[in-house]
Formats: sequence, structure tokens, C-alpha cells
Amino acid sequence: MALIAAKLSGWASYFDLDADVDPESVKDECAVYAAHDKEYLAKLEYISPRQVRASPAEEIDAGEFYVQLEGLKSTDGAALSSGSMNFGPGRVGYT
Repeated sequence: MALIAAKLSGWASYFDLDADVDPESVKDECAVYAAHDKEYLAKLEYISPRQVRASPAEEIDAGEFYVQLEGLKSTDGAALSSGSMNFGPGRVGYT
């Protein structure tokens, strides 16, 4: 399973995946926000079979940040292969 797109809405990050996500694997500890060499707690929500939403669970003082997804699995048991996205002013990019 791999990320195919991401969209930023405020501090929330919507991730589109190329396979159906197992809702049981969607846990807060599967997402981490990072900025300026500091990690921040996140909330992770199941939105639809191929989309999850990450949002910070604490205040972040940064204009650019990364969201790392780990531990997600598809309904067929495949693990997420690449899960880091870089967000900043006017850009979204895979890292």
C-alpha cells in the first residue's frame, strides 16, 4: 500500500491511498507531526476505505512541517510502504 495524494486543510492532512485501509489499523500512534526537530502528537481518523485524516493533537509552532504515517495496513494485510509528507507555504511534497 502506498500514498497516492495528500491535501492540507488548515493543520489537517488528508491522505489518499492506493488500497483499502483496514479500519482496525487506524490509530493515533500511527501518525506523527514533526517540525524543527521536534515531534508532536497526532490524531488519525478513518475517513473512507482509501483515505485517512491526520491532525495535530497539540499546538505546533511552525510554518513548515512533516507528517509521518506508520503502521497502517490495507484490508489484505499489506503495510504502508511510504508514508512521509512535507507541508509548507504553497507546497505539498513526498519525502
